[in-house]
Amino acid sequence: MTRKPRRPNKFDGKLAKKIVATEQGEIDGERDKKMELLFKHYQIPRGNPNSWNLLALALAIDFVPGMKRGTPPVPRDGRPKTWKAGRGELLIAAVEAIMREKQVPETFAYHMVAQDEKWKDVSAKSIRNRYNEAKKRRDARLEQNRASTIGFIRLMGDLPDRPIATRIEQARASERPDSDLDFFLKKLAELSSR
Repeated sequence: MTRKPRRPNKFDGKLAKKIVATEQGEIDGERDKKMELLFKHYQIPRGNPNSWNLLALALAIDFVPGMKRGTPPVPRDGRPKTWKAGRGELLIAAVEAIMREKQVPETFAYHMVAQDEKWKDVSAKSIRNRYNEAKKRRDARLEQNRASTIGFIRLMGDLPDRPIATRIEQARASERPDSDLDFFLKKLAELSSR
């Protein structure tokens, strides 16, 4: 693993050197002197009533990445990305089927999928990228469904006096989309059968 190159020190002279003292009084005195040097370094007049705020801002700009000024992203040249809905799921299925059936690693599966008639317009590199994007979207969707299911089951668990059939009927009457409702009901049935 390569090491990250060290950032050059922004300070020189006494500000670049550590305080070498043993007594707390000496350490405090040295820090006070160095604070004055910091004001000089950032050209902040000590008579300014906002001098401490200006020093804090100057230090934050120099050392906190979120305080630095960035540049807006440059629009990319070329054709805009287009990937039809559901095609990612088909790609996941195709890659995983080849890996399972042919017992090959992902990298080989991408090339094998690229040779398939359905995916002839997509390169192996693009298949790898789209496959990883689709897996991330699928995993995020599954995690969201899992979190929703847990919340739903907790809600249902707050109603211990009602039998499971009543809970299912109550869930059917809710305003949840059908796909989410089916997922919830399946999970609820699994948990109730334990």
